[in-house]
Amino acid sequence: MIGGIVLNRAVGGINPAAVESALQLGAKHVWMPTVDAATTPARFGSTGVYDKQASHDGQRRRHGIEVFDSDG
Repeated sequence: MIGGIVLNRAVGGINPAAVESALQLGAKHVWMPTVDAATTPARFGSTGVYDKQASHDGQRRRHGIEVFDSDG
């Protein structure tokens, strides 16, 4: 079995401390945001939604986690 971490709101988004902890616990993969990504609202109407799933806090948001700043 191979573990990993997805950088959604449940772990604080782009969170280096969460990544470090996951790696120390043996994680082999780090995924950028998925259901809480900035591209999700355009496709599904809000974040935390993929096939009717809600984010960890049960709230749907219009703005997702950005990976790049305004300069790209």
